[in-house]
Amino acid sequence: MKTTIDKNFAGLELKDGVYHYSGDLKIDGNASIYENLIIDGDLTATGNVSADKVIVNGNVSINENLDVELFCVLGDITVKGDIRTRRTSLCYGDLKAYNLVRDDFLYVGGNINIKGKKYTPSSF
Repeated sequence: MKTTIDKNFAGLELKDGVYHYSGDLKIDGNASIYENLIIDGDLTATGNVSADKVIVNGNVSINENLDVELFCVLGDITVKGDIRTRRTSLCYGDLKAYNLVRDDFLYVGGNINIKGKKYTPSSF
């Protein structure tokens, strides 16, 4: 099952040009997030999650892969698969994943636990 989160998704509220979701967002299966989204709680998914810009005022727990343009997570991120981010992203807690692929700077305030490989941009 795939969930599409856009401006028509139940529970989203538009504030100052950004969509907000109050409470924990739980997704059964895969999800695509097509709006700039602030989640005032935890983000949990049993499948893959792809997104543009996401701010989570809690923890993130993904059973498969997380593929985002950029994210800011105030808690911990736990992804059983791979994390891919293309722009500067922030995680103020611990980050745990199998592989990490980043195209830009990634700030992690806590511990980093990568079981597989880290792919980072080359410096010339």
